[in-house]
Amino acid sequence: VYGCLIFDTFENKILCQEINKDREGNDDDLNNEYEENQAEFDYLLKEYAGDLIPALAMCLNEHLFESYFDRVLQYLLRLLNKPDAQIAEQSFVIGVIGETISNLSSITAARAQQLFTEFYKYSLSQENEIRSNTIFTVGVLCSKSNGALQTVYAQIINDLISSLANEKHKQTLDNICGTLCHLYAVCTDAKVETIDYEFVSSLSLFFCC
Repeated sequence: VYGCLIFDTFENKILCQEINKDREGNDDDLNNEYEENQAEFDYLLKEYAGDLIPALAMCLNEHLFESYFDRVLQYLLRLLNKPDAQIAEQSFVIGVIGETISNLSSITAARAQQLFTEFYKYSLSQENEIRSNTIFTVGVLCSKSNGALQTVYAQIINDLISSLANEKHKQTLDNICGTLCHLYAVCTDAKVETIDYEFVSSLSLFFCC
């Protein structure tokens, strides 16, 4: 039921959205103000609906959730990649998917590679929330994909270390620390030999403190 309500919200099908679509008026100024307010309301409503998706990942059987998540991803990735996507929408999509995957025991190699390809470019975004959520989600993808992203571990570590020189946003710094910790763990498990484990470990601990 909750899963259906989430999709109905995304597709503007719940009652309050239907009523708002049918509203008409003669005053252009009032109509413009009303439309702006409704756009903000509509975004918040969809954001609240999206916040339920990570909770469903915790509550549902993972096999059952997998087919539902396939449908959710189709909508979210369309939202992320639409030509006029807003900063808040892109940040929302990347964050919700990261939080959802963090509540799963694992994800398939194909899904990890798909989402890494979709998201990694946003780690260089000039927008703090987008950059921060991307770095968090990349760490989650690495930790939940059973080595599927092993070929890019070194690249991610090097990029994160390089970004530390100029990063000022506290939440992003926190997520860099968390992602480096994830990478230290997965590189150890995979016995990756091209990583300076002592350096990564000390760097992670330094920024966590």
